[in-house]
Amino acid sequence: MRLLFLDRSGWDFDVRTPLTQPMAGTQSGLCYLAAALAQRGHDVWTVTATTQPGTHLGVHSLSYTSPELNQLPVMDALVAIQSAGAGQTLRAAAKPGVTKVILWTGDTPDTYTVQSLKDPAERDCYDGFAFVSEWQRRQYHRFFPLDEARTKVMRNAIAPVMENMFAPQESILASKSPTPALAYCSAPFRGLDYLLDAFPEIHRRVPESRLRIFSSLRMYNVPADRDQAENAARYARANATEGVEYLGSLPQPQLAPHLKRAWVLAYPCVFVETSCMVAMEAMAAGCKIVTSEIGGLPETTAGFARLVPGPKDRQKYLPAFIDGVVAAIGEIASRGAEAELRKQSDFANDNYVWGKRAQEWVKWIASLAARG
Repeated sequence: MRLLFLDRSGWDFDVRTPLTQPMAGTQSGLCYLAAALAQRGHDVWTVTATTQPGTHLGVHSLSYTSPELNQLPVMDALVAIQSAGAGQTLRAAAKPGVTKVILWTGDTPDTYTVQSLKDPAERDCYDGFAFVSEWQRRQYHRFFPLDEARTKVMRNAIAPVMENMFAPQESILASKSPTPALAYCSAPFRGLDYLLDAFPEIHRRVPESRLRIFSSLRMYNVPADRDQAENAARYARANATEGVEYLGSLPQPQLAPHLKRAWVLAYPCVFVETSCMVAMEAMAAGCKIVTSEIGGLPETTAGFARLVPGPKDRQKYLPAFIDGVVAAIGEIASRGAEAELRKQSDFANDNYVWGKRAQEWVKWIASLAARG
């Protein structure tokens, strides 16, 4: 197949970028999927604000101003990433009866990026709408009168470097830090304040516990000075809290060994996640997961996480979250969690890998073509 993916965020990136710097889930997912498709022999183009156009990892990376945009072959699909609003432009570029136009978004339906779907003319431009969870798809059907036959759940997956972190006979527990290690790996505004409220009590109950925070706005292409302006107080508080180490966001190849040694992904999520690649990767890394019963998190964690309800009620939520983290630490410490962690890691490697996603995308696009 010939496939083109369009990202309109204005970020300077290509398919190699997640290997060297932190990236948001939608854009990193684009990179991983495009590379997986190219590895399987498909002709794949990405159009971003890259300043280094060329062929990378088998993918043709173009910028918005690349002259090659006027000389492209006929595509089987044009896929808009995250943001609606380019439907009519893509439809005009599509060959009638051949090229399918698709919107692939991980945003909730109330996000500004997709409000143009209120316009019937914009909705009608798309042959397909790809969502990252069934929960998200249901929300879109409540907000917009979408044709259900044109919607499809195309889940996210883990970074390739997170795949098969444990050999078949390797002990997961043996890879863990000698002392209880917690990790927070999401954006600062998604739950870090809650975690910093909760950790002193966790540390009091488990004095040897340590928390490492891998968080910043770098994943959203935000300059360091702006990130500091918005979050300096959070980072300072983290560094001043006993047992806490703030390390900032890391690219996935650097984050992987930290997750492999971590005991618990401590994520008191207050943000409505539609999927959550961090949770998927923690599953693959053999971490216990304690997070919120919100959005697509129950679906993503597939029964393997402790889900704490009601994050909006801080007074009730925090004690339950603390209890959940302490219990998870206890399960690891008792050395009785090996079988469950192996099952969880195997589930992630069986279901949350981009090679499988590439096959699913090809099959879906082929079905759209057959439907006419």
